[in-house]
Amino acid sequence: MSERRLGVYMCYCGGNISDYVDVERVREVIAREPGVVVAKTALSACSDATQQEMVQDIREHNLDGLVVASCSPKLHMFTFRGVAKRAGLNPYQYTQVNVREQCSWAHTDDREGATRKEISLIRGAILKTALSEPLEPIRIDTVPRVLVVGAGIAGLRAALGLADIGLSVVVAEKSARPGGRVGRLGKMYPHGNSGRQLISRLMGEIEKRDNITLFTGAELVGKSG
Repeated sequence: MSERRLGVYMCYCGGNISDYVDVERVREVIAREPGVVVAKTALSACSDATQQEMVQDIREHNLDGLVVASCSPKLHMFTFRGVAKRAGLNPYQYTQVNVREQCSWAHTDDREGATRKEISLIRGAILKTALSEPLEPIRIDTVPRVLVVGAGIAGLRAALGLADIGLSVVVAEKSARPGGRVGRLGKMYPHGNSGRQLISRLMGEIEKRDNITLFTGAELVGKSG
């Protein structure tokens, strides 16, 4: 791991993290970890200024791995992958550590515990990043066609949803008629319709769509591709 050159950035998140975690103490500990060349804190890691600072650090220090300890990757995974890419670093050699949701917000009553937990999570991310390898995206030709196994209410609704986004759908039902268990039910809450009425309405919608094919008395015996 000592051969890798990593940059680790710990975010205050405008107080969302730093109000409950001693971020400066985290930085001091992480700066001593093997392979860590740059260890910095930031008020907002996602800000344009901090992103540009990361790009400069990657270039100036010849970093080959990036760790960002901030919020959920659902918010900023692509943000920091973009930072890595702009700096000439493979975007898949970046690791996001979600310390906002998993440390500060989860342990608002335990600053010491939240701080220790952030240190542990970042150490794990450092090890992961140090062992990471550059990846390249691949493109695979696909056929926009879907098989739905079962024509119960779930299968019929799935077929309609898939058809409505433009896919060709094949529905295979083992029984002689669609509907499954719901089709055998009597009046149901809240509208008082029977299961058969509900299935009939869905089948009416199925029949309106040319991109849905329904097979009854069918059974899946194999798959390939």
